[in-house]
Amino acid sequence: MLSRRLWAGLAAGAGLGLLLAGASIGAWWMLDGRHRPVQITGDAAAAQAAIEAAPYVVLNSGVRPVTLIGPRDNAVFDQWVRQEAVQLAAQGREVRVITIPSGYGGAAEEATVAQMWLEPSKTLFDEWMGRRAELWTAAGLTPVGRDPLRQEALARAKGFAAEISDLVGAQNRWPLVFWHDPAGALALCVCDTQQSQAKARLTLGLGGQAERVASPQEAVVVAAPVEAQPVSYPYPQGLTPPIEAVTEAYNEPVSELFEPAPERTPSPRLPGDPLPVVTAPTATAPVTRVPAAPTVPRQRTTPRLVDTAPPVARKDAEALFY
Repeated sequence: MLSRRLWAGLAAGAGLGLLLAGASIGAWWMLDGRHRPVQITGDAAAAQAAIEAAPYVVLNSGVRPVTLIGPRDNAVFDQWVRQEAVQLAAQGREVRVITIPSGYGGAAEEATVAQMWLEPSKTLFDEWMGRRAELWTAAGLTPVGRDPLRQEALARAKGFAAEISDLVGAQNRWPLVFWHDPAGALALCVCDTQQSQAKARLTLGLGGQAERVASPQEAVVVAAPVEAQPVSYPYPQGLTPPIEAVTEAYNEPVSELFEPAPERTPSPRLPGDPLPVVTAPTATAPVTRVPAAPTVPRQRTTPRLVDTAPPVARKDAEALFY
């Protein structure tokens, strides 16, 4: 019969093992598990029916479609449309896009989403993606508030977003990427993080981490080199253009721009002409400055004696009066 101390040790060991196992599973889930694509088993039929009933834009034709759902103003959604869709098309797969309102895009976003749900247009979608979300004005589209049909279409888009997020358990986590695995099961990636996006790329055969692709609005505009402008003429009165400027402006040697002065022959001296006065230059002796000697303070060599004794009276015979 085991003692109580042994039973207590076994219970403590089992509890510690369960605690370590739970911590390990939690760490794996936080670092890796929650980013992996999952297979939808419970509500797969309902999710599939909702996706097929929603209007979508086909970016390219092919087989084994991949459906992307999300709002326009989403960085990962934007990258999937610009990069992953191109690689999927290269594999021969069809890419479908279902747009939903973000809730904070304003009247321009609502009008565009309503139009996409009434009449999916790849041309309109490309124009929308070609502009920054905050700069999109939806020019030419009827505002939602003026058309009951567009109000109904926008309400359908909002209802679909709430329904599909409830079915897969990903409330307000966009974008959602759906596809069918080789076994035919509906797979899902909640690609709201870069780790989830990398896992989905590996599963779809697109490689590892995605390379960020700059949008057209982020393209760097390289300014053309500024060519040197020729010197403008005329110059202000009293100023002469520098020789270098004139040479660069006309691209000619300086010797060809300026004519040399004509040479002069000295005239002969005639009788009666005064003799030229030649003045010899006056030689000026250089002035040598001698630095002044530094002033040395006068120092007393012997101390001064001061007689502090009281005066002594003396008797003088000549100056003595009685």
